[in-house]
Amino acid sequence: MKNSFLFPIHPKTLFNLGQFLAAGAFCMAAGQLQAAPTTIYSDDFSDGNRDGWYNSSASAGLMVSGGQMVCTDPQAQFLLYFPDTTLAVGESLTISFDMSLASVGDKSLGLRLGVLDSNGGGKVSADGFGITNAIFEDYLGDRVVTNAGSSDSSGTRISQRNTGTSNTSPLGGDWTEFGSRGAGIGLTANVSYPVTISLSRMESSILEVSFSMNGVLLSNENTSPTNFDFDTFVLYKDALNGDVALDNFTVVYNSIPEAGDAGLLMGVIALSILFVRRRYLKGSALPVL
Repeated sequence: MKNSFLFPIHPKTLFNLGQFLAAGAFCMAAGQLQAAPTTIYSDDFSDGNRDGWYNSSASAGLMVSGGQMVCTDPQAQFLLYFPDTTLAVGESLTISFDMSLASVGDKSLGLRLGVLDSNGGGKVSADGFGITNAIFEDYLGDRVVTNAGSSDSSGTRISQRNTGTSNTSPLGGDWTEFGSRGAGIGLTANVSYPVTISLSRMESSILEVSFSMNGVLLSNENTSPTNFDFDTFVLYKDALNGDVALDNFTVVYNSIPEAGDAGLLMGVIALSILFVRRRYLKGSALPVL
């Protein structure tokens, strides 16, 4: 029986078309398996609140003013807990925000940013937890330390937190360094800079940590990471630096979707191609277009 299409289709043409569609389905499925970004925390402080943020000082030194979160304490340390996130191979966590300092001082390791995991231990639930606190002893994670100025020789460093009773400060104490560059970041007072910290699980035992601010990019791989779980962000600034302001704070989790959806798409298209081709080769009429 002849086909009922407005133009004849040779079986080989139909087979080649099937190959083309199958290749397209594969590409679509592969695309679905790429990391899918999900914003798990976001705050631009436009509502006037700093919900979820805790300050080391018991005073009113951490507040929302002018649409930004501002810390006026001379030696400041404040933190946020975000939804607990475990990175599988190929996944990443990116924290980004805008930050400014009212004044900039040259201080070795005077600016510290940490992405940590509470590791099943306690969590701060109120202001006034102090610069040091035993609640942080079991925390794990990574930090970036730098000089907000530019002349300090200690530069910018990435390190991994070690646990133990000596680590009662979330961003001080005992750390293992795995990346550095030889200068500070040279900020200018009262200028807002975008900041990005990314943690990417490259392989089962490799965690890449990247830091970007004011044109400075430092990215290094840790080949002996202690954890791939994160739920805490901490910022510390030395008294030589003025008030610190944060805005547009986001935490984005780039996950790998389940393979089921992509596999289902490939299966449906492949079965459809097989059905049409077999029906044609048997001489069945195909519907008129």
